Amino acid sequence: MEKIQIIENLLYILLQYLFLVPPILYLVFFKTLGKEVKIITLICYCASIFIFFQIEESVPSKFRYALFTLIEYGFFSTLIYQHLRQNKHKALLIILSVAFLMFHTAYFFYGHKRRIDSIPIGVESILVFVHIILFLSEQIKNTGEKPIYSNYFFWISVGIIIYLGGSFFIYILANTISYSELEKYWPFTYVVEIIKNILIIISIFIYVKNFEKKELQKNVPNLDII
Repeated sequence: MEKIQIIENLLYILLQYLFLVPPILYLVFFKTLGKEVKIITLICYCASIFIFFQIEESVPSKFRYALFTLIEYGFFSTLIYQHLRQNKHKALLIILSVAFLMFHTAYFFYGHKRRIDSIPIGVESILVFVHIILFLSEQIKNTGEKPIYSNYFFWISVGIIIYLGGSFFIYILANTISYSELEKYWPFTYVVEIIKNILIIISIFIYVKNFEKKELQKNVPNLDII
């Protein structure tokens, strides 16, 4: 039992500090990433969640999960919005996000208080899945000569799907199963979020690689003889 607890603690520590890697990479590749708004949003997401982990014990329990859900959904939806091309998809994302904010607020003030806000988390997951499907559908239609996996945000979206999909039923059932069962399965949420964070780190390297390729192509002299 002690070994299991040690593994859980190590997973939790690893999860937290993986959120620090993207900000560090941002500083390392600042010349490449410094002015890209989409990357800055991604870095702000990672930094915000890391800070939240450091202060979560000081946040009252009735606010803790509600605040985390809002922060997470806010950044996920903003990142996806930034990568959508079609205005109708962007408009749909905004409408659904406003509706979610209203629902989440109403649930917080009038919903039945339980361990975690599993219903808002479930709604958040479904909405993010819808937003990602819109993004992927656009990418499939506009891949051109480049494969979809060459887009750095494809890997971020895959990571988000793995994270939300892998933890979906644990969050949904969190208020209906016993505390001992919840403790048993909760570490799995760390695993899927670690995978998401690793894919975010990989995506940053893909972005840098793609940027360097573009710069190299710009600097190649035109040797055509007329």
